[in-house]
Amino acid sequence: MGRQSMPDGSENTAGKPRPVSLSSRLGYGIGDFGFVMLWQGGALFLLYFYTEILGLPAAIAGAIYLAGMIWDAVSDPFVATWTERKARQIGRYRGLIGSAALPLALAYPLLFTTPFETVPLAAAWALATHIAFRTAYTFASMPYNTMPARLTREAGPRNALAALRVMGAATGALLVALASPVLIEALTAQMGAASAYLVTALVIGAAAGFSLWACAGLMSEPRQDMPDTRSNGSPSSYRRDFLRAVRGALSDGRFARLMVVMALATISFGLYTQTVLYLVDYHFDRPDLAPLALGMPALVMIFLAPAWAFLANHLSKPATMMAGLATAALGYAGLGLGGADQPAVGLAFMALAAAGNACLPVMFWSLLPDAIDTFEARTGERIEARMFGLATFIQKSAAGLAGLVIGVTLALAGHTPDTPPDDTVRLAVILLCSAGPAVCLVTLLWIVRDYARLKDATAPA
Repeated sequence: MGRQSMPDGSENTAGKPRPVSLSSRLGYGIGDFGFVMLWQGGALFLLYFYTEILGLPAAIAGAIYLAGMIWDAVSDPFVATWTERKARQIGRYRGLIGSAALPLALAYPLLFTTPFETVPLAAAWALATHIAFRTAYTFASMPYNTMPARLTREAGPRNALAALRVMGAATGALLVALASPVLIEALTAQMGAASAYLVTALVIGAAAGFSLWACAGLMSEPRQDMPDTRSNGSPSSYRRDFLRAVRGALSDGRFARLMVVMALATISFGLYTQTVLYLVDYHFDRPDLAPLALGMPALVMIFLAPAWAFLANHLSKPATMMAGLATAALGYAGLGLGGADQPAVGLAFMALAAAGNACLPVMFWSLLPDAIDTFEARTGERIEARMFGLATFIQKSAAGLAGLVIGVTLALAGHTPDTPPDDTVRLAVILLCSAGPAVCLVTLLWIVRDYARLKDATAPA
């Protein structure tokens, strides 16, 4: 079967273009709306629920949250291996998303239940439900992440799918961040805080579950028979398959560089998002700006993700990503140079950084399927879910690393709770929120430029 060259240098090994229906595009965007509702709900409210409602000591609550994230990161590649095998048997991935929708919708509200009053039992319950939720999330998200590689091998539709995914994710994040506090506050007066959190989680879980069910139903994934030559389903065989995929994928220059992009971009965004509250409070002395500072990235992303996808259809994807990286780096650098008495200037640079950041997930999730195609063209082996599993493993590990860097830096600067920050702490916050992300993104400019040159050197004539 003939190969066709893609606009950005990758190959279409399918032989002819495969149109992506409107329902498939809509379904794919709806999917990440549901996923990020659950992800954002846990990120914003779970630790507070553990300490203030469940009554766990802060150190135990943090350890439970960290354990869930570690489990999530480590399990991703192995669940991805299982997903790929299962898809070989049934010919499609979308059915796996629909099957996982109900367990995930039920697992989320379990996070906010309080069946035990003693600390040991409450902590054990919190750990068990957190592990259960992260496991259900992984089983649903792995087949979803793989869908662009199955729906099309064309550059334009992949750009559009990535933009729709980012828009759906940003909308879900914004909705949870704005609606959940209002609902919790209204219900607390009627039924108490614990019940209010549970009811809110039930609403979010139901909405997310319906979104994933609709996602699976709307997408028209073509059946592809992929004979499974491996009969052994033991844990050791899964480990062997995964490690073989990792060695092969990381030996591919494009994929290896994309993993560096994922790691540094996640660290950059994590440094900013987890310290911006300190910045508006300690540096600008304007805690009232917190909702705007937190919501701005999602709001800007909703509007600019399609614009970056449109630009990529006229430029190469690496060139578009470099433009986004440069824009975000300028925003972060300017944020660190703004004076404490100029919060409006700081917000303007936050918006500039958000505008650049809107490009990065669109381009990454569009380039990754291209890397899968070129790996198949080079080796004759198509590794889909396992490559996406490795990407999310790196993403979640990098997010944890960003949190560790922030904690260590603030501790070294002398930060202590309930104590007014001194100049050293303020400087540490500025560096974490501006210089740290900017350095990561400038480094990525060099990596992506190298990626583009590699593609130019290896693209078929």
